Amino acid sequence: MSTTTHRRRADGPTPTDIGPPPHHGDGTVLPQPAVPLPDGYVEHELFVAGTATRYTSADEPADGHWQATPAGEAPYRTRVLVRRPTDPATFSGTVIVEWFNVSAIEASPDWAYLATEIGRAGHAY
Repeated sequence: MSTTTHRRRADGPTPTDIGPPPHHGDGTVLPQPAVPLPDGYVEHELFVAGTATRYTSADEPADGHWQATPAGEAPYRTRVLVRRPTDPATFSGTVIVEWFNVSAIEASPDWAYLATEIGRAGHAY
């Protein structure tokens, strides 16, 4: 039995990798995670850029099923931090995504609690 649901990727533009962040060239990710990487894991930091679609909807529906329609586009640029097994053969195929804290203090509480299990299972984060 699978505990994952496979979904078709939404139509839309794919972000472009615009390289590593320029603020530090030695490959160090700042701030360092409170929990070290599991054995056999590597960490990569990069920037991606693309075009985001803004959506709008009619009034709040009584049944809770929103009907969103595209209402414009805007460019974006964001930082992505990837922690993954060094050996692709040990990758489970599961990627866990965590939105970092946006209050100017990057925190990754899910990583802090789950790093050991993520490493044990071979997931990427």
